[in-house]
Amino acid sequence: MSQVPHDHYRARVTTDPTASSPAPVDEGKKKGYFDDHATRMLLDLSPSDAVLHSGTYGNKELSVSPIKLSSLRATNYDRRLLPFTPLNHAFACTYIAMHDRNGQFPVLAQTRKNLEESLNRALIDAQIAANSAGISLPNYAMTLIPRIKYSEGGDDHPFPHQFKIFFAPSASRMRGVRVGRIEALLDATTNAASAMNNGFRGWPKGEPVGILIGEEEFSEEDVTILSAYQALGVPRVGSLPEGLEIVSLTREEVQDALIGKMLGKSVPNTKIPDVISDFDPNSGMDDDALYYASIAPDYDEHNLNADGEAKTREQRREEADYAIMEELQGGQEEERMEQDPVPPYEPVQREGEAAFATSALQMSLVEPANAGPAQLSTPNSAATSMPSSEAVSATSSNSNAAVPQTRRSTVAARRSRNYRGPYMQPASSSSRSRLPPPRRSPSPLRHYSPPPSRQHSPVRNVSP
Repeated sequence: MSQVPHDHYRARVTTDPTASSPAPVDEGKKKGYFDDHATRMLLDLSPSDAVLHSGTYGNKELSVSPIKLSSLRATNYDRRLLPFTPLNHAFACTYIAMHDRNGQFPVLAQTRKNLEESLNRALIDAQIAANSAGISLPNYAMTLIPRIKYSEGGDDHPFPHQFKIFFAPSASRMRGVRVGRIEALLDATTNAASAMNNGFRGWPKGEPVGILIGEEEFSEEDVTILSAYQALGVPRVGSLPEGLEIVSLTREEVQDALIGKMLGKSVPNTKIPDVISDFDPNSGMDDDALYYASIAPDYDEHNLNADGEAKTREQRREEADYAIMEELQGGQEEERMEQDPVPPYEPVQREGEAAFATSALQMSLVEPANAGPAQLSTPNSAATSMPSSEAVSATSSNSNAAVPQTRRSTVAARRSRNYRGPYMQPASSSSRSRLPPPRRSPSPLRHYSPPPSRQHSPVRNVSP
């Protein structure tokens, strides 16, 4: 079986640095990558330590190796809990299952459900143990759990904003590993609280990774820290320097050495807050509440929906058809604005007839509705320009003008001057005034009878 590429959606979660390569976190929010500053602080990572395509930090990941004593010197409550983390915790190899959907790689709903169940179980166990021992939950969990569990505006599956459909597979693995890392730290809290409360009687969450002792110089504080971990049964890797002796500590001294005097005497906090101050779910730009339209306003140009999901073939076809229809309708509207939609009512007249037609039209427009028949006179200019044969025709036309004629609509007459369409022959005034002949009523039905046949008499012979 050939090995898949490191950034493939079927690549596995691993802490082996040779089996993966650094993830391109500089691609940013559009691919689902996020600022993992909290994890880098927890694990005391250097700038050269990069997150891998597998979602982990390689051999620097939690639960892989013993915790260096040098990283425990700072009074950091979360970091002091790290030696209690179960060795080779399941999160470091949990497969984040995805599938290919239209070129995108969403995480399976069952995988998200499994992650939620494991986290909830670890949280309940840690809260019970911490309340019994009088210690608080780690700040890493208190800060990140409200973020990763935020669900408003998401789908119906767990962690709706942690596994968006537009995330790159490597980014989804990083987020899945982060959920598991919170679970591992909660299990470390359960181990520590159980050891503080009942003494060393075993590890409810599994053998812890312990402490790594190097060749550095030891201070008095280092001796106290080592003595506190040894009192709780935490394993250590490496030998103590010659002449260094582990001292015996009481329970209170152990808690003061590991938690700190101020924190040990404060009220333990084991309740996960509903809201945190630095979380902004409304802008769409927060790493744990991303909305693709806020990140990339030009999402439509890349065939994506506002939520970052790729458009299907039917969606692209419908949008293309709609764009064509809009373009055609826009072109028809422009042509309609350029042309006059009124049909022809008047023919185009020659220059010699223009004056006569204008005067006749004006008289028909100003004529009252109840006025008698209009008597149209031929202008002098038109009469003088006519030949003798045309003058007779004009006279006969004037005589026909005495017949009442149907007035043309004022709006139609006004619009006809703007018409530029084909020429239509108008009806003459005489044909408009002439009434159709009366229709004859049908004659009664006659039955045809043939004429009587004539009988020819026989020829008589007349004697002379």
